[in-house]
Amino acid sequence: MTGRPRGAARGGAAPRRGGRWPLTAALAATLLFALWRALAGDPWTDAFDRWTVDLRFQLRGGWPAGELAAVIAVDEATLAKVGHPAALRAALARALPLILAAGPSAVAVDLLLVDPSPSDAALSAALAGEPRVLLGAAALNAASAGTRSADLAAALERSAIPVVISRGEAAEAPAVELLAPTDGLARAARLAHVNLRQGADRVPREAPLALPVGDGRLLPSIALAAAAVAQGAPLELVRGREVRFGPRVIDLLPGDRVIVDHPGGPGVIAEHSLADLLAGAAPPAALRGRMVFVGATAESLRDVFVTPYAPEMSGVTVLAGLAAGLAEGRVIRRGPGVEAAAAALALALCLAVWAAHARPVGRFAPALGAAAALAGAGAAQAAFAGIGPLAGGIWLDGASLGFGVAAGLLAGAARRRMRAVRETAALGRERANLAGFVPPALADLLARGGAGGFGRRTQDATVLFADVEGFTTLAERMAPLETADFLAELHAVFAAETAAHGGMVVDWQGDGAMIAFGLPEPAPDDAARALACAAALALRAPARLAGRIPGPAPRVRVSLHHGPTAAAALGGERQAVVTLAGDTVNLAARLQDIARRHGRRLVATRETLDAAGEDAAASGWRFLESARIRGRDALAEVWTRDLPDDPPAGAPPSAVA
Repeated sequence: MTGRPRGAARGGAAPRRGGRWPLTAALAATLLFALWRALAGDPWTDAFDRWTVDLRFQLRGGWPAGELAAVIAVDEATLAKVGHPAALRAALARALPLILAAGPSAVAVDLLLVDPSPSDAALSAALAGEPRVLLGAAALNAASAGTRSADLAAALERSAIPVVISRGEAAEAPAVELLAPTDGLARAARLAHVNLRQGADRVPREAPLALPVGDGRLLPSIALAAAAVAQGAPLELVRGREVRFGPRVIDLLPGDRVIVDHPGGPGVIAEHSLADLLAGAAPPAALRGRMVFVGATAESLRDVFVTPYAPEMSGVTVLAGLAAGLAEGRVIRRGPGVEAAAAALALALCLAVWAAHARPVGRFAPALGAAAALAGAGAAQAAFAGIGPLAGGIWLDGASLGFGVAAGLLAGAARRRMRAVRETAALGRERANLAGFVPPALADLLARGGAGGFGRRTQDATVLFADVEGFTTLAERMAPLETADFLAELHAVFAAETAAHGGMVVDWQGDGAMIAFGLPEPAPDDAARALACAAALALRAPARLAGRIPGPAPRVRVSLHHGPTAAAALGGERQAVVTLAGDTVNLAARLQDIARRHGRRLVATRETLDAAGEDAAASGWRFLESARIRGRDALAEVWTRDLPDDPPAGAPPSAVA
């Protein structure tokens, strides 16, 4: 039966328990974060998400809104020409017939004409009977509408979305307070609101397409109304779900909102100065078939916003771009379905990045992780740019996607760390197992490089052989288990004394052992420590072994030689042993025969004493003989040291079994 050496660790590699918990935790955290983003959010992650959306706009680039809309700009040149703001209304009265004559699909006036003016009659006459013209009104932050004139109430009734399907409490929203045109102008034209919703970064990301104005009526956005007029179709609104006009169906967010699909930077929609129009310098073809928005672009009027494409853009241009997008069915889509898709993509990114970083793929791990993250970013960008039948894009939450990448990265790092800890522990166990079969001093060297890593090299070492006198006869009188117990105790004594003197048991040979001093690296005192170990084995082992066998305590015989040795891992391709080879080893072994003939327990060569720096006479050593060793041409000068119970000096050699 083969047993496990004492000191060897149990088992090989540790069982892999709980190795995937970082991935499970990362996926759970990603899902919870995506739910948080969909249901609540916070200012910090909202800001990050907005930044990613602006980046997606810039990567996507603009789209040709200028084919659908144009702007008549009240710019600085116009203000310089009309002279004062009150004269602007008279300029509008002269400009409207010119605009209408060019054949626009709709005309939207993004100017708040709230104060009476002497020119109102002329402007009303220009507006009268023209269904393509819309006048802007602005909703205030007041909790509810104040008292309204009959003319304004009639205008709101006439301008409201004709078909509204309400769902639940959405119909109960309070009416908004309006900054509306004067009564005379309200009687002459349809109204629409000009409100946009902007965040702290001043980017108008959302637009309410309908606002409650009382009596269950909803006033459309001027962009929505212009798109419907351009299509020649009435509006139908399902609150919080969709708005229809002609072939267009626009999905809505709660609150009848849409996300603005900004068409591009300055110049994407052509602007023509009102002054140029009045002077006949604006070509009618630039307005024909387009939705024409009239509004302020002058720096002094400060109707400007920030967009993903420009730090400043006039509000009228933003509204014109929104109208063009609605006419094309272009809005950025976001809602429960999109949030679910974002959560799914975030989970996939987390898993992909984890897989790239958790596996032992060396220097390719960062590249694979980056590729997974870029693939996720590419998917988000492709969804935003518009896929298949979606004319507009899909806004996948950038914060959720970024969190998924970060969570996967951390989980992969944790997995690698756990693997490293496991491998370190496994190497420790393997070293402990190896140390049960080879000297501990060599265990690290062999564990790092295997048998091949040990190499073959020539170095000086002191080789010591020790065995029990007459063991064959002793074993004959003992039972097998008694023999095994005796050998175990004998080996324990050899190992303890060897370790105490800094040596290394190279090989166990039944009742004996080959011990080396100078492995894995030689030292100046190798021979001195070997001689001390030899004396300790010869003197102390019998006392330790007394009583283990019948009869007197066994005697241990020790022989030593110092010289060059070849330290090598010898054996087959699949199994090898670490040992010493060379004439030094052979001579140290042959000295056992000389010690046996002379009945001596401790013999050593002159080379050993010289290497130890021993004064032979002073340390108790005496010359024994110059022996011819079988197989060697040179004589070996053998010395001995008298120990208790050794034959007296000069006694004739005897044969000891």
